[in-house]
Amino acid sequence: MKNTGFYPPPPEVAGLVWRRIGRTDLLSVVELAATCFAADGGLHFLVEPESITERFFPDGPRKAIGAFT
Repeated sequence: MKNTGFYPPPPEVAGLVWRRIGRTDLLSVVELAATCFAADGGLHFLVEPESITERFFPDGPRKAIGAFT
């Protein structure tokens, strides 16, 4: 497994690149949430940029990663 510097390391999936995500990725996360909501319903408030920002891009030392194609 390639050392990504993440602990625990993310799963290896062909075609995906794992990297840290930040507020510049908000539009991508909103689009993904909207696609998921359209496919299977879910929680409507998780499609709103403000809600996503609060949950996934909080002010503080937290870090998140995402998989991109």
